[in-house]
Amino acid sequence: TPPPSAPAASAVVAAAAPTTGTFVVTGARSAFLDGGGRNYAPGDAIPPGTYTVMAQFDDALHVPAATVTIVAGGTVTLSCSASFTTCRVLP
Repeated sequence: TPPPSAPAASAVVAAAAPTTGTFVVTGARSAFLDGGGRNYAPGDAIPPGTYTVMAQFDDALHVPAATVTIVAGGTVTLSCSASFTTCRVLP
């Protein structure tokens, strides 16, 4: 009698853990994150770290409006206020 067959190899491949995060923003004409010598737009793949939110309100220049921390696999949601020229992180 032949020996029993070995179980079939699994074709399942584990997905790689995310290495970047991102952000979305409302209430500002435009915004980007500034840090590490680079700027990141909403939706960009952003390395984990702490960044300054640079927001534009009306026709003014971009101004520092908040500080945020990006984590791998996370999305930071920002709500900005033109009246106070600030942004805050929403839960």
